[in-house]
Amino acid sequence: MPLMIDKHDANEQKKSLHFVKQLYLETKLDGNFQRYGGFNTGSGWNLKNGLSFLENLVMGATYNCIIIIDVREALRYAQEKECEDSIEYYQNVLDEGYKYVSVDGNNTASFVTAFLDSREGVGIKINGAKKRKLFNKLSEEDQVNIRYTEKINVVTLRKILIGEACDLFRNVNQQTKLNHQEHRQARWSDLSKFVRDIANGANRKIFLNFVYNKETDLDTRSHEEMVAMFALKIHKNYATRLQCKDLNSFYEENDLLKLATETKIRNTLQEVRKMAEQTNEGAPIQRKLTKGTLHNLFDFVLMVTEEKGFTIKKSADLFSWFLEADAMFRTEAGKITEDNQKDESYSYWTKFFSKNYHFYQRNLAMFEAMFLRDIEDLVSKGVVKPKRSAGDTFTWEQKLELFVKQEAMLRTGDKMNILDLYLGKYEADHMVSVNDGGETTIENGELMTMIENRQKGANSNEPHFEHQL
Repeated sequence: MPLMIDKHDANEQKKSLHFVKQLYLETKLDGNFQRYGGFNTGSGWNLKNGLSFLENLVMGATYNCIIIIDVREALRYAQEKECEDSIEYYQNVLDEGYKYVSVDGNNTASFVTAFLDSREGVGIKINGAKKRKLFNKLSEEDQVNIRYTEKINVVTLRKILIGEACDLFRNVNQQTKLNHQEHRQARWSDLSKFVRDIANGANRKIFLNFVYNKETDLDTRSHEEMVAMFALKIHKNYATRLQCKDLNSFYEENDLLKLATETKIRNTLQEVRKMAEQTNEGAPIQRKLTKGTLHNLFDFVLMVTEEKGFTIKKSADLFSWFLEADAMFRTEAGKITEDNQKDESYSYWTKFFSKNYHFYQRNLAMFEAMFLRDIEDLVSKGVVKPKRSAGDTFTWEQKLELFVKQEAMLRTGDKMNILDLYLGKYEADHMVSVNDGGETTIENGELMTMIENRQKGANSNEPHFEHQL
């Protein structure tokens, strides 16, 4: 505590529960770096934890501490230090009508407030009673004693910048340990802000309709982790694992994403949100998707709109098509022996999608092959519409000719397998891109892997094969 007092000009006082309640109402719980803890949320303490704390508090057997930032004093300090981020942040908090920002102890203040408000289920056993009583059912003497005699330690910080507040929040939250995504997001960076903003707001409907059961399920930031995984895949051109340490490194090594990456994420989530809004009249589906299946959907939509160049016209119909393909793949996976699951099973790849990038690559290749098989039907029904003309897309016959012209070799020198071509592992792309005036001819064509095609994007390549010269 001395270091905190010296560094951040802290004021430490014992405050009554009555004061703590008033303080709670004037304090902003900022999801930018805080966990969504408290009585009404799904992160931090549960009801059992809260009731245990309240009973220990009344018995004098708890030493919880509340740490808050005095916003007006912190704003003055930020102005002295000429920290533009902190000035903007603290001014916005004041404009919202708050006097303080929570750093630690929100669970404490929240349950104290719920108890004093006699919220249903928030009662305590007192004076040897066998049953819990709500605050308003206690004797008047007990109410006065609890409200004004019981004290909690409140530390008010006055000289702290917003970046320091994020660091301090991570450091002091040890009792109720932050989960991995909460810890990643508890930082002041453009990357964490983008992930937080794009995963919430209107896009929360994606996760509530397709994966989770209730709002509080999102308080642990699991949905933000899913968006972070999607961002990492695009950032690494679909060639990275999505394990905890990979995501940690992603946040530690990057303060912001490329604009092109943000655009792909934003557009993809917008399309998936349309599916959530138009399916089942906008209500949650009964059979929820697994996280792996939702990732397959993200990848599929990105492939359709970005790589294949289609506009989605009937979102609900394309989502139905996706579910039918998913069901077909799972049925086939059910026929695979246990020993071959890792190498051949769509269900296995979907369940363990984060462990190996080959897993989600294979899933995407399966959806791509199925999409190409059904593309004429989807276009004729108005489900999707090509952004490019039909003349900008290589035919199957042209792909086979390119396979022969390239002598079953990639630009990298790696050998191609004809079966993989049929499975959709290789894509035909324009050496000189359509954007640069390239035509859809054998002389301007080239087979490449999905990853190579995504790395190339809309850029042009130099000639490499004899047919291109």
